[in-house]
Amino acid sequence: MQSDASSSRPDANSSQPDDSESDRYRLDPSKFPRRLELELDPAALRQLEALAERSGRDLSEVATDLFSRMMRDLPPEP
Repeated sequence: MQSDASSSRPDANSSQPDDSESDRYRLDPSKFPRRLELELDPAALRQLEALAERSGRDLSEVATDLFSRMMRDLPPEP
């Protein structure tokens, strides 16, 4: 019985991705959204709840959107 030397080498048409291909789909936890807890005064919370109710969106979604827009509007750090 003769062994095939090429069987130990990966086939060029193999479905196994090379390292650069697999890195492309690797998740980076440092880029995941992170949870932030805030304490709001009652008036601000009522205003935020009213905005969420009017828009039909979740309170957390509205707060995240407002905070993100405010951060985009800040001048860049030197």
